[in-house]
This record gives sequence, C-alpha cells and structure tokens, in this order.
Amino acid sequence: MTTLLHVPSLVLAFAVAALGSPRAPVPPGDAACHIDGAEATEGVVAVFDVGGGIAGRADHYVIHADGTIDYTDLRPHGRRRTLAHPGGVAAATRLAKTIDGSGVLKLPQGCYASAAGGDRQTYKVVVRRAGTVYRFAGMDEGMPRALAESVHALMTYVGALPTR
Repeated sequence: MTTLLHVPSLVLAFAVAALGSPRAPVPPGDAACHIDGAEATEGVVAVFDVGGGIAGRADHYVIHADGTIDYTDLRPHGRRRTLAHPGGVAAATRLAKTIDGSGVLKLPQGCYASAAGGDRQTYKVVVRRAGTVYRFAGMDEGMPRALAESVHALMTYVGALPTR
C-alpha cells in the first residue's frame, strides 16, 4: 500500500515552535471567513480541508470515528472516495484525543490569517464535541499553537491514507 508524504506537515511541525501568541481571528460567518460545519455530525472526529499552495490543493476529508474517511478532491474533475485508515478505530480515537488535548477547543473560533503573502497552504478544521461545533481556519504561518498542533495531527493522519 502506497502512502503520500505530506511535506506541509513537516514544514508545519517546524513552524509550530516558532509561533507566537494568536491574533484575534475573523469570526465564522464573516464575509472573510467561510467555514461550514454542516458535516461535523455525531460520529465524526473532524472535517478537514487543505487548500492552496503551489500545487493548488483542494482536499476535503470527513474523518469518522470508525476509521473511515470520506475524501473529496474539490478541483475540477476531482473525485470522491471513501477510504479506510490503516490504523482503524484506534488511530481515529488517538486523533480525536490529540485534537482535544491540543487546546484548540479553547481558542476563539474563526479564521487566523497570516500577514505574509505568497502561495500559502490553508487549512480548515471543524469538530463537534458534546453537541457543540467548533470552526477554525488558518494558513501555514500565523496560526495559534493549538490550531497548528491540530493541523499537524490531521496532516499526519491523512498522510497515512492509501494513495488517493
């Protein structure tokens, strides 16, 4: 089974240590912050989108607690598939605990934008815990540490998937 190496997750790992205090985010629902949480239903660990960058990624993942992932390539002529994570339920449970333990759910919800320009990767993370939906977005620079740690955990998780 072939897996893809996710370079952004490696870059993100090094960037986490350099992050300072978070800027106030643009709140969800604002014209500059589009984060939909409709797919964050019970039984879903996280909804995760990766977009932009030099490759023009547009990946959408709905990660279920049973270890399955609904993956959609949102680019023109992209495809939708249901994948099984090789770590199954145990890996999905570890991912949920990592996200919860990062402190991201204590952050103000919204979009954390970087002042830096360029061809940046963007990430959207939506989780539901105890009936509450939490929505976050950020770029590969300028995210609060807790959001960066959650994004890194998500990138590592989806990096273990069979080639899409």
